[in-house]
Amino acid sequence: DGSASFDRQSQSSSVSGNETARVTNLNAQLGPRWYHAMSGHVTRYLGLGVSGGYGRSEIASTSAHASNWSMGAYGEAGMQYLITRYLGLGWRGTLSASRFETNNSQLTPQGFIITANAVGYHVGLNAAQLTGTLYF
Repeated sequence: DGSASFDRQSQSSSVSGNETARVTNLNAQLGPRWYHAMSGHVTRYLGLGVSGGYGRSEIASTSAHASNWSMGAYGEAGMQYLITRYLGLGWRGTLSASRFETNNSQLTPQGFIITANAVGYHVGLNAAQLTGTLYF
């Protein structure tokens, strides 16, 4: 199983001059998922995989920008009721862990460059999600 998402947004503000902020994010996860039929139309599944992401934000009127990287792993468990051979409804829960790194940089009006770097770890137990699945 795999998924990927790409998000790019721009936001303008005139509060402190004409300022445009741009944010770009790319996230992906990839791993196998195992299904096991329980009875009739009900099936359960388990999945394991790796995940990663990259993001960048910048403010066009200044030299401020930030970037972040993340790499990690996830596990998921869920159940589905197969309404038809091609359509299922169910739920899933996900446990994830990742390491992330953030780098920020900004040029001050005096000509100095201010940088800040951070490394962190995240472990999350996501709330159960309702799912709809289309098989083909």
